[in-house]
Amino acid sequence: MDFGKALELLKDERRVARNGWVGAWIVLQIPNPHSKMTHPYLYMEYKRGSKIPWLPSQVDLLAEDWDEVRE
Repeated sequence: MDFGKALELLKDERRVARNGWVGAWIVLQIPNPHSKMTHPYLYMEYKRGSKIPWLPSQVDLLAEDWDEVRE
């Protein structure tokens, strides 16, 4: 799927990744009243539990190899 469809899944609280990403996926974080962040943001989460902020590249935005992660 393209990134637009992947973003819709993210907004629906699902996880997505590009083909070839092993053990990592993207999540949309919506801040709650107790969060230090005030706007939604994307982060990459790894199977081992670590998380880092994520900003898509032009290649990621134009890619058509996004899939939902169902692990």
